[in-house]
Amino acid sequence: MKFKGIDISKHNGNIDFNQLKGNVDFAIVRTSFGFFNEDSKYKEYIVELERIGIPYGLYHYSYARNLEEAKTEADGFLNIAKNYHPSYPLVLDMEDADHWKENNGNPSNEMYIQICEYFCNRVEEAGYYSMIYANKDWLENKLNDSRLDRFDKWLAQWSSNPTYNKPFGMWQYTSGGTVPGISGRVDMNIAYKDYKAIINASMPTTPVEKGGDQILRVGSVVRIDRLLTVTGVDAKNNLIAIEELTGKPTASYHWFDPTNFEVVEGPKKNQQINTVGCKVRLHGDYKVLGLTKTEDWACKLKIGNRTNWVWTNPCYEVQD
Repeated sequence: MKFKGIDISKHNGNIDFNQLKGNVDFAIVRTSFGFFNEDSKYKEYIVELERIGIPYGLYHYSYARNLEEAKTEADGFLNIAKNYHPSYPLVLDMEDADHWKENNGNPSNEMYIQICEYFCNRVEEAGYYSMIYANKDWLENKLNDSRLDRFDKWLAQWSSNPTYNKPFGMWQYTSGGTVPGISGRVDMNIAYKDYKAIINASMPTTPVEKGGDQILRVGSVVRIDRLLTVTGVDAKNNLIAIEELTGKPTASYHWFDPTNFEVVEGPKKNQQINTVGCKVRLHGDYKVLGLTKTEDWACKLKIGNRTNWVWTNPCYEVQD
């Protein structure tokens, strides 16, 4: 089983995702680097990947030299990830391609190992699939420790065949690939696992209980039936902001699948809601993708069905 993929960052510039569709099976997007800087293109890339239905993972390029800096990086990375729904791994990129670490107090191999272990544990504790990216030299000479053996690896080895002698799930085999939709060179990868299936299967499916204040699990399935009103539409008429008719606003903008809402009052265009003030009934079964505490509500759910999500208070029915 092999899946063809790319990894992308702001260095790949403007991408025509309509051309990309059908030519790759997945993408890994750089969200951030150092402690802490966001990639200027990641939001655009993720929106487009979700629009065309290409599954994606996320990666952070680490500059951490100690656990305090690793904590800052993990905090920032997970704060970004919680706003999206990756179905490929969340990756710690451990390398020194720009020689920043070498020139700024290059830490010991033991510290690199501790940084990787700490970061990957944080990713797993947040409910995601963790992975370490490194080239063959780093994996063999800097990160070769039993403490890291349980974490999946993304091997960077630009050659005709990989020669790393420990297990790895992904292989970056060239930095000079070409695909429709991207001008110039792009990193090309092979995944040897069906990460989308693995990650979806690993999410817990125990339904949450009825009631008010709940201890909820990421991956729990809830049945939502909510009456909402549209408060904002983007220029493409394909994103909407909503608030509950109780007057309590939702947190952000949201994708919706036309099979999971009914327009109660107001027009619908191209299977999308496109008028502020439109009344909407959102219904369907959703997985909990994240949890947060708020002052107004004891708990809010981040729920989703495929690429759909919305914040809601605990007003739901348990799935049968």
